[in-house]
Amino acid sequence: MKNLIIPTTSQSAASHSKDGALFIIREIPDDATPQGPSFTVAETLDGYTALKPRPVRGPKVPTEIANWRAKAVLELAGLTAQVAAIMGAMSEPQKTVVLAAWDGGAPLVRNGATVTALAAALSLTSEQVDAMFVQAAALNV
Repeated sequence: MKNLIIPTTSQSAASHSKDGALFIIREIPDDATPQGPSFTVAETLDGYTALKPRPVRGPKVPTEIANWRAKAVLELAGLTAQVAAIMGAMSEPQKTVVLAAWDGGAPLVRNGATVTALAAALSLTSEQVDAMFVQAAALNV
């Protein structure tokens, strides 16, 4: 048998603590491979196999979205008028190119120049833009 260290945030579930960290120690068979949906093996220390939490991953951010999806999410966020004003204030030839793409239905690329410029002008963080792309990709008609 070997000992398994499982991190926890529950004071009542914890059987041990060290340096403020809470954990549970369980015995498992020597040939067992500890894993689960929330943890992965980190390392073995002094006869204990320590688990670490798996990183929490959100939904995958699309690399591009259809133009109609972008417009819908911007409208839902109340940003359509601001986007139109930003595009209208662009200098030539960028203004002509961006408006042609916008009105023509070109897809928006997450890390493209247009999305980056609009996000900066709207003071949106990278996380906010990612969330908008995820929201746009999830729209159903």
